Amino acid sequence: MGVYGIKTNVLESLCVEIISINKVLIDRAIESEDNILFLF
Repeated sequence: MGVYGIKTNVLESLCVEIISINKVLIDRAIESEDNILFLF
């Protein structure tokens, strides 16, 4: 069985991308006054 590793720069890039997308989504929800609280 092989072991896989993820390079640090890939994780950092992914984190930056996720944060920027989340900011856009939250900003849009605030602008449209949607309820951003979801209960499961």
